[in-house]
Amino acid sequence: MSSKSKTLKIYFIQAILLSALVPFIFSIWLLWTILQSSNEKIKIANDHLEQSYLLQLVDTFHKIQSAAYMVALSESLNSYFQSTIDNEYTHKKQLESVIQSARNALCYKETRWVIYGSRGKALMQIPTQNFYPTQMPNIGNDSEFSINVKRTEIEFILPLSYQLNPVSKRLKNNLGFIYITVPITEIKRQFPNLIHIYKVSSSLDIKDFKVLFKLETQKENNLYFLYVYIIIILVLLSVAIYWGVKLFQKRIVEKLLSLRARVLNEMKYTDKRKINNELDSLSITFEFYLKYTMFLQYEIRKSSQLAAVGNLAHSIAHDVRRPFSNLYFFLQELKNCNQIKQVGFLIKEFEPAFTESKNYIEHLLNEVMDAGITKLNISEKVKLEDLLFKTFLTVGNIKENKKIEIEYEFSHSFYLDIDEVRIMRVILNIISNAVEAILEQGKIWIHTEDIKVDNLDYVEISIGNSNSFIEKEYLQTIFDPFYTMNKEKGTGLGLSIAQKIIKLHGGEIECFSEFDKGVEFIFYLPANKETYNPYFSKLPKKLIGNKLKAIQTKTNMEKSTFVLIDDDPLVGRSWKRYLGNIEFIAFSSPEEFFNHVNKTENFVKNISILVTDYYFGSKSDYDFFVFARSLRDIYFNKIFLSSDVQITDYKMLDELGIVKIDKRPHSIKELLSII
Repeated sequence: MSSKSKTLKIYFIQAILLSALVPFIFSIWLLWTILQSSNEKIKIANDHLEQSYLLQLVDTFHKIQSAAYMVALSESLNSYFQSTIDNEYTHKKQLESVIQSARNALCYKETRWVIYGSRGKALMQIPTQNFYPTQMPNIGNDSEFSINVKRTEIEFILPLSYQLNPVSKRLKNNLGFIYITVPITEIKRQFPNLIHIYKVSSSLDIKDFKVLFKLETQKENNLYFLYVYIIIILVLLSVAIYWGVKLFQKRIVEKLLSLRARVLNEMKYTDKRKINNELDSLSITFEFYLKYTMFLQYEIRKSSQLAAVGNLAHSIAHDVRRPFSNLYFFLQELKNCNQIKQVGFLIKEFEPAFTESKNYIEHLLNEVMDAGITKLNISEKVKLEDLLFKTFLTVGNIKENKKIEIEYEFSHSFYLDIDEVRIMRVILNIISNAVEAILEQGKIWIHTEDIKVDNLDYVEISIGNSNSFIEKEYLQTIFDPFYTMNKEKGTGLGLSIAQKIIKLHGGEIECFSEFDKGVEFIFYLPANKETYNPYFSKLPKKLIGNKLKAIQTKTNMEKSTFVLIDDDPLVGRSWKRYLGNIEFIAFSSPEEFFNHVNKTENFVKNISILVTDYYFGSKSDYDFFVFARSLRDIYFNKIFLSSDVQITDYKMLDELGIVKIDKRPHSIKELLSII
């Protein structure tokens, strides 16, 4: 270690002392705590063992008490006390049979039962051996347990009566008493660990019992383990300190001294703060890099947010322009209609697109408004299947001939207390994402079950789909605002708002994904206290989509061809009607166009006019200008850009030979006149 690093030596010595002393003291304290805790647990276990034996003993006394009450309430006892000379013998035999049955049901087989009259004279005894009428000692009017004077038997006395005074809670019309004795020797046979019974509670309160058991208890730990542990720690600390000193000298001190020299050299031109030792130089260096790192993090976060908002604005602009473009095309075609029949055809042609656009704009506005939600409008006793039924009614058009099976497994039993409208939007968002993620065929499953969270009832809902997958690192990111994963439409707010709505209900939502299984969202919602039997017979079992019919292509390409590239099939059909009998072919994306070019010989040579849109939807990876440059490698005529997007880079348009036209159908004559 360099002689110049005196401060570093001092700090190193302090670190060595602390690293040895603090862990040593802490280890002793930790082991002492563990031993004390272990001894306390052993003591508690021994107490519980003794308490368990006592509970079993008291339980046998409760059974004696229950047997006595059963006899007292029997019809045979009542008949015996009301019997006459003629039927007294019969009723007595019946009562003896009842008592014998109650006696046999007990674990103590040597109990003695005596029935005393109201004046204390013994009327009956079970067993009958050595029975002679005796006078019962003075007793009270309450049932109670006690130990006899010789401390050889446990006695139980139960007064008998016809009625109980509801006001005074005292017996009326006293008939007599049931007197039961249990030899303590018999009790010890049942409880071999019982040594002595000092006191029993007249009311069978376990706190008033004083009983001695012989228990096989666990022994408490001694401090031998502590001494062994101290020796082991001292050895380990000695080894660690030795190797720590060698490592510190070799790998740290030299680098710190080099860093000190470097910082001193750089501060001659930037920072004029005084450096007293090596650690000051290290602190200043870390401070500099920390500030720089925070600055970079801020810039990255700002850039990411701006990029997300830009992508959102780009997507919304394209989606909002589409219905107005369709409306413009509709009006242009409406001008050329000469018959009512043609108008009806146009309405039938454009109405689905207008309805879909209207629903999407409404969905977009709902998402934006729900982003600031703070309160819920709770509806009580909502059936989940009714909510699902309404949700499926609002699912939009399902494209591309998709065939999706739906599987239900309802294991819940509670109604829901939820904001019905907003939870329906949450479920709709998840189901719509699932439908969009499934390319052609797949399955959506909806499973439920009752769960408890913090002792509160909830219904857990699992909604998943097959044939899609989300990487593990994106499972949390999908809940971030403005985050989307190659969706055709959307603001990127859907799942973020869904998470917020679920949390406002006191629930949580998570996403899971496995490559072989698919994607699954699991969330739980508060349950009502009332239950019902859920059913799903009215819910759909399949979702089948109908693809919008695209313009049919022809294989005979001998004539010149008009080519349109636009992701909206309605635009293609409008151009087709407007152009009439001209050879026409439409593509939904640049990828589809280039794929057809590669498969069809001399296709590009036969293109007379090519019209393209600016946006191609999320399914295409092409930017417009990237597509235009790629197109220029094989196509050398003018490219018509039919879009309402404002483009200011006219120089780029001229370089690529692009002519911008209005977003409407044009005749061949109009296009040629523009050129």
